[in-house]
Amino acid sequence: MELREYVKIIRKSLPLLVVLAVGFGGLAFFVSQQLAPMYTASLTFYVKRQATEASPDYYTFDGYYSQQAAEKFTETVVGFLDSKDILLASARLADLPTDQKGLERLESSIKIKQVAPQLVTLKVEQANGEEAKNFCTALAQATTERIALLNQTGDKAISVDLLNPEPLVEKTEPKVVLNSLVGILSGVLLALLFTFLKEYFED
Repeated sequence: MELREYVKIIRKSLPLLVVLAVGFGGLAFFVSQQLAPMYTASLTFYVKRQATEASPDYYTFDGYYSQQAAEKFTETVVGFLDSKDILLASARLADLPTDQKGLERLESSIKIKQVAPQLVTLKVEQANGEEAKNFCTALAQATTERIALLNQTGDKAISVDLLNPEPLVEKTEPKVVLNSLVGILSGVLLALLFTFLKEYFED
């Protein structure tokens, strides 16, 4: 099939293309307008291990090993934040629902990422800014308290600190324009697909 034949088919389907593009674009615009803004609360954890002070009489490698231990323990912090026990303790601290559905909803709102060898970011996304902030704070509190408790019988030199004292809360508005453009593009692609399939089966 030559190019001019493709152009001819597209021209023939122009009314359908316009209808679907406008319809899908308008639907995406309407739905986006109805969506509520989302709030993301974030905190950053810094994991460190206090090295033994160097002696003037001999060289010590403890500073190097302390850094290595802190880097490995950072993985443990990620595991704590992702655990069911911490999730439940945090929900109780923030006075949020602790039933199965409530915990599943809270779990889906959490994003944890190790952004550097000794840095972990925690993000909580909720429809309510205060709820996002409180739950993020509760997660940090439950995690640091549990780590401190366990380290009493472990490596007391390891500590987990917060870079910012309270969560940073950011508001995210629905992407109305982008969603509308995606809707228009989806309508155009669907119209073209329908047209070419119809042309193929009619030949």
